[in-house]
Amino acid sequence: MTWLGEEGLIPRLRWLATGLVPAARATPPRRPAVIGHRGAARHAPENTVASFARSVELGAEGVEADVCATADGIFVLWHDADPDDLVARVRQAGREGLLYSPEVPETGSPDRRKVAEQTLEQFLERHAYRRTGESPPGAPDSPPRAEVEILERLFEWAAGEPRLRRIYLDVKLPPEQAGHAASLAAELSRGAASGAIPGRLAIRTISPQREIYERLRDGLRSSAGADLAPIADFELSEARKTARRIGARRVGLGLGRRIWRGFRAEAADLVAARDAGEFDEVFLWTINGRSRLAQAARIGPDALLTDEPEILRGILG
Repeated sequence: MTWLGEEGLIPRLRWLATGLVPAARATPPRRPAVIGHRGAARHAPENTVASFARSVELGAEGVEADVCATADGIFVLWHDADPDDLVARVRQAGREGLLYSPEVPETGSPDRRKVAEQTLEQFLERHAYRRTGESPPGAPDSPPRAEVEILERLFEWAAGEPRLRRIYLDVKLPPEQAGHAASLAAELSRGAASGAIPGRLAIRTISPQREIYERLRDGLRSSAGADLAPIADFELSEARKTARRIGARRVGLGLGRRIWRGFRAEAADLVAARDAGEFDEVFLWTINGRSRLAQAARIGPDALLTDEPEILRGILG
């Protein structure tokens, strides 16, 4: 597995030390698109049509969805490709602060397996969402349990939602499923060509793994005329240098492993490079809280991913 970016303390400290903030501009910064993280997962089960629809109601122009592939090659909208990694266990315990938590087989069960090791039928039988949080004021009534949905369902809904302009697919495939990444690119290309994916939608695939990113890039390249493109995603530092080396024109930068000051500095550097023609798009994730959302918006990325689309929409006006 080859992660995009550079691991280690020195690259991270470099951005912490710069304190780089957006310089004075001759023109105002771009207005970022508001993207709902897994839809509106504080209001509805993540990665479901109910969540995507709620995020649009709250002001999102686009949605982000997590995509895994089953053993028989079906793409499911599910975050945790491996139920036993640390993040997955935190989420199963309901500690992510969302309305629902993933429901998976218990530790020690022979059914507790990676998504890639199960057929679609097996996966849907064993996985769901259970409500573990309290609904925000004004949110619709929430059932105690919700089913997992497949990627096709997202596009069926999107076709009938004219307010939706963008879909970001966070592709959770391990390197051994690189063939499925190529299949996903082909499926998106066919959907755009046939009209199953409306032409008004910009579709972006996201991956921090070089093997998966390259398969997506090569597969989407043949989709002339459709707004399909891969994003080279960086959970590690030195996004600009690595993106130039691999020829990436669209870059995503994640806050998860960074301190805010260093993240803000590297994001401002990427946006300045985009304004100079080095990149076509800069995507920032996952930003929450009014102060941080306002600071990130002032940097001027093309899109901001958030759990709080209503707050970002209010900031942008």
